[in-house]
Amino acid sequence: MEEETGLRARIVRPLGCTEYLDRRGRDKTVWYWVMTAEGGRFTPNDEVDQLRWLTVEEALDLLSYPGDKALLASQNLP
Repeated sequence: MEEETGLRARIVRPLGCTEYLDRRGRDKTVWYWVMTAEGGRFTPNDEVDQLRWLTVEEALDLLSYPGDKALLASQNLP
């Protein structure tokens, strides 16, 4: 995470993963983690142009893949 966002984080626990074909037909596996931010500074780059902290409900509205939404919705997160 630090390499892509500039933020250091401590992994609390794995949240799970989803698999699907991306829009170019390639296999894609996405792992999600519960983390606690521990410092650093975000600078936009080639991989991440914006960083936002969201509530679970806000994240569910923005996710586009059904498997990602189902995984997040199934969690007991604050």
